[in-house]
Amino acid sequence: MQAASVIVFVLASAVCALAHLQSPIDIESDLAVTLTNLPELTFPHYSSSQSTYYLANSGHGAQVTVSNWLHRPRARGGPLNGTYMLEQVHFHWGEEDGVGSEHWMDGSPFSMEVHFVHWNKKYGSYEKAAQQPDGLAVVAFFIEGLDNYRNTQFQKLVDLIPQIKDKTGAKVEAHTDLLAWALPNLESGGYFTYAGSLTTAPFSENVRWIVYDNPVVIGRKQIAAFREIENSHREILLSNKRDLQQVDGREVDYVPLQY
Repeated sequence: MQAASVIVFVLASAVCALAHLQSPIDIESDLAVTLTNLPELTFPHYSSSQSTYYLANSGHGAQVTVSNWLHRPRARGGPLNGTYMLEQVHFHWGEEDGVGSEHWMDGSPFSMEVHFVHWNKKYGSYEKAAQQPDGLAVVAFFIEGLDNYRNTQFQKLVDLIPQIKDKTGAKVEAHTDLLAWALPNLESGGYFTYAGSLTTAPFSENVRWIVYDNPVVIGRKQIAAFREIENSHREILLSNKRDLQQVDGREVDYVPLQY
């Protein structure tokens, strides 16, 4: 590890040692407070065909970005105060199926987890929003794999992975419906929400987490494709998840699909 990387790691560790709103956490559903007075959580432009999506290797895994500002997917309502713009989508996985999600549910992990990272539109950019206490919101889904199953919508993303296997900085233009596999889950199931942090450096504690309880189902072979991606050091990225963090008395709320 280079000296600069060591310094960043040490500083990040020191910050986390003093923090109390770190993510991910084990969500205990029995302890969650059910809320029935929030406005509907909506996702304008998530089904729009006007945007262009790109897939790239961030050095930490596969990352999806979008180019169209006018039709950029966004989130509003629910626990969010304002409109939050989609910045990027990335995935977390483990060395084996069943142990790849960052968040856990009632003491058990899932095979993968996907994060839709949004920033508060009132700040004008992700960089500015990332410095504000209400700057970020992450919508998360668990992903579970089945034998002898193939999610045809998700396969559109998997088919592009060989092109971003190594960290070259290049991005691959993708289908306008690259995120279509997520739409059914955005429209069904309830979600848990709590105040937390980014799960990668700088681990800033300004994230409103929205974690859906209905996992996305794909095939085990589709999960395996992610374990062929290389990191910034040209090493196979078998796992890219962060360990569980302490809840430290935080309230976790649950919003059912229908009140």
